[in-house]
Amino acid sequence: MHDPSLSTIFLALLLAAGTQPMDARGAGLHRSGIAAATDSASGAELLQLNPEPTNAASIASLFHRSHPLHNVAIIIDTTASMNVVDKDSHCGTRLSCALSGVRILLTKFTPCKGKSSCITESSAKPTNAGDTVSLFTFPNVTAGTAERDFDCGQENPRIAPASLPAPGESTYILAALPAATPTYQIVGFSNDYRTSNKTTTLNPSSSLVKAVHGVSGCQGLKAVGGWATYYAGVIYAAQISLIAEQASRPNSQNVMILITDGDANASQWQMQRGATRSGNYPSFINECGQAIAAAKDASKAGTTIYAIGYGATSSGCPTDVSGFSKGYSSCQTMQAIATAPAFFFSISMDSLPTGRNGPQPTSCTSAAHPETNLDDIFAKIAASIRAAKASQKRR
Repeated sequence: MHDPSLSTIFLALLLAAGTQPMDARGAGLHRSGIAAATDSASGAELLQLNPEPTNAASIASLFHRSHPLHNVAIIIDTTASMNVVDKDSHCGTRLSCALSGVRILLTKFTPCKGKSSCITESSAKPTNAGDTVSLFTFPNVTAGTAERDFDCGQENPRIAPASLPAPGESTYILAALPAATPTYQIVGFSNDYRTSNKTTTLNPSSSLVKAVHGVSGCQGLKAVGGWATYYAGVIYAAQISLIAEQASRPNSQNVMILITDGDANASQWQMQRGATRSGNYPSFINECGQAIAAAKDASKAGTTIYAIGYGATSSGCPTDVSGFSKGYSSCQTMQAIATAPAFFFSISMDSLPTGRNGPQPTSCTSAAHPETNLDDIFAKIAASIRAAKASQKRR
């Protein structure tokens, strides 16, 4: 049996459909949606049941009805685990597979709105910009070396301790940060990933396209490794950036796409000063719970969050020892981060390295997206594209 490819999952993002996800043990979560009342200062979270649309037409309407423009923040895990070769695929390392999916996603977005002449820029966005995209990674790097992830050179960016953006900050812009300041944002919001709506090829001059390995001979984004995982901070950073982008583009819809195995295990010395033992953000205790709380805050503010558990397991989250996330696995964390069950995707990996206690369990499935072989995968791709086209024609 083959696991679904990342390319399929990224294509399916635009038209998610399904019922309920399964937890790492194969048990249904028995809820049609998860909403959270979250106190950002305390990190306290109350899970409650809310009905969410799960059929194709309903999910499509979340994107297109009244929101023709999208601001998309893509968050890619670049810790050492992303250098593991995905033996269940044909794209090489997990990072290469993830970026292959991002490139396909970029071919489906609309860089310019309307039928006017299409002007694409990487800095000052033109007034007819359609879907704008920004790339974030974790661990964060220094702002002065972030360009090494898209300048086609061989040098790696300089890793920095996990920064801790304050929820509700007014801005998070890479260009405004001093060179030594840590940043999660690698490429700011732009629409230059393609030169027009009609062309299907990516623009080789785009920093975003270079970063996602879309230019031959250009190394692009790198998984430097050597750092543990903490990603609550990057979720807050992406949301702050999305809110600012949305303010400059009225009637646009914010979208966040997170791809990681969902585990969070950073130590105190790998985080900036200010992290506490409280278990509430920012803290080096309950790190998975903090990521969930950050995502719930973003969803409540109107951002649609897609969570892709790439190698998520039925274990992990060793720092979560109290509160609602006590005992959570990385799989459960990724399920809870998604805005609704239909926005949760998962790829298990049989090739994860052996840990201290033996082979790592990798069972993490999404009942909403249970692709198991290439025939099913390509059938779903074709169905998603046809359904999206039909939906646009009806509008």
